[in-house]
Amino acid sequence: MEQEMRIATKAVECVNELVKQNNNLRTRLAEAEELNDTLRQEAQMHAQEARTANGTIYEIYQAITGATGEPGNWNGAKPVIEKLAQLQERAGRMEDSFKEMRKLIQTDCSDATRIIAIKERADSILSDIQKAKEAAEQEEKPFNGMKMTLACEEGLKKSYHPGQEEHTHE
Repeated sequence: MEQEMRIATKAVECVNELVKQNNNLRTRLAEAEELNDTLRQEAQMHAQEARTANGTIYEIYQAITGATGEPGNWNGAKPVIEKLAQLQERAGRMEDSFKEMRKLIQTDCSDATRIIAIKERADSILSDIQKAKEAAEQEEKPFNGMKMTLACEEGLKKSYHPGQEEHTHE
């Protein structure tokens, strides 16, 4: 009988140990499921952020190509950097043209009214050029600066050659 009691006691200890291990495994399973849910939610958030970023990159590439095509996001920021450099160069050329125009106004014009009107237009263009340069150098979206630069260039051509057909060159 004593041996049966020892066997029964040993069986109860084994069952208790198995119950303890089962409870421990259930706790670990619940923790793993909670971690899995957390990681799934984080992955979904990261996927949405990636879709948003890709959409933004696509819009930027469309803006710098005039919506004619996408240079490809594998090029990274290179197309944007190149476009920004072109805009800065164009703004510099416009500023040089403005300075030349200002000299001509000061030396070659005899009509006082025309001189005043042209000078005011030139000052306005210079201000727009400066804004365009600053936008091209500092703005996160330099394409607004590009539009301003193009508008300034057109205004400069109209003021510099009033009444003549416009000739664009790029």
